[in-house]
Amino acid sequence: MQNDETLWECINGGFCSFKVKVKQPKATFCRNVYNVTGSCNRVSCPLANSKYATVREQEGVCYLFIKTAERAHSPKNMWEKIKLKKNLQEAFEQIQTQLQYWPDHRINRCKARLIKLHQMIMRQRKMVLAGGPKLVPIKQKTERREATREQKAEVAAKVPLAIEKALIHRLKTGVYGSLYNVDENMFKQMLDKEEEEGQTEQDELNEYDDEEVSEDENIPDQTFVENFDESDSEDMDMEDIAMEEIASGSDRKRKKLEIEYEMEDKPSKKKMLN
Repeated sequence: MQNDETLWECINGGFCSFKVKVKQPKATFCRNVYNVTGSCNRVSCPLANSKYATVREQEGVCYLFIKTAERAHSPKNMWEKIKLKKNLQEAFEQIQTQLQYWPDHRINRCKARLIKLHQMIMRQRKMVLAGGPKLVPIKQKTERREATREQKAEVAAKVPLAIEKALIHRLKTGVYGSLYNVDENMFKQMLDKEEEEGQTEQDELNEYDDEEVSEDENIPDQTFVENFDESDSEDMDMEDIAMEEIASGSDRKRKKLEIEYEMEDKPSKKKMLN
């Protein structure tokens, strides 16, 4: 059988992986998920108590976990998991029923933890409905490592450019002398030629932009356009006259009428109406 006092002496006086000490304010906390208060002391330690009860939240649902000495031989089935009602008053009644013969301080701690978990769930739901910021844990070690890698990458990217500029500057000033088989005059001519070509391209672009601007300025903002050409109007007048003469009731005899059309860049055509 396990001895709670012996376990607590080993945990309190020796090493515990769940213990966290804070200097300011001076306190000791416990990171064990089954700790009902979060403090590291004899009453709240889930390892040094063979009879223990706590409340946990999993995916928005609260559960009551009960640990008894009768199940200590089976670590797999050590904790009994009981689902609590969503209604806070009904959940209190469940805790009171399950922990009927337990000390009052353990029952009160479970109820206080249930109240805190309900408040946390309500805040989470409000944040989701309001579309507010999502709480994301920040890993300081990972952030620091990524920042260091980015700084190194930036420094490494600037090194080749700095080397290239330094070499070109040395070649221009003639530091290497005859060390490299490069004609200094030809090198200067090549640099001057590249500068001239760059300046010429820039001038051409500027001239092209100026021409476009001048052409746009010559175009008036508002103009008037004829509805149709004169030739079209003449054709329409002749056709109206012919139709009136045909439709007249005085003479039932058909008459021949010649209509000439003049088209630009095309031979004239004659149309016969019977």
